[in-house]
Amino acid sequence: MYVILDARKLGEKETAHQYLKTMFSFPDYYGANLDALYDCLTEQPYLCVRLIHTEDAGAYFEKVLSVFEDAENLRICQ
Repeated sequence: MYVILDARKLGEKETAHQYLKTMFSFPDYYGANLDALYDCLTEQPYLCVRLIHTEDAGAYFEKVLSVFEDAENLRICQ
């Protein structure tokens, strides 16, 4: 799966998790927190994520990025 994410939408917790749920088609039971994000990401087969507008991202983006880096099946693509 290849997903392009706008980092500007990952700067605040509530907005970030709603956006991620939509972009990754997470199930309705998605818990909208970093632990749930990790769980749902690692349930996906292979993920390639391209991040755009990272220079304009808010503070929560760094936490989301850390989860992306921890998920072994996710690769940050150019």
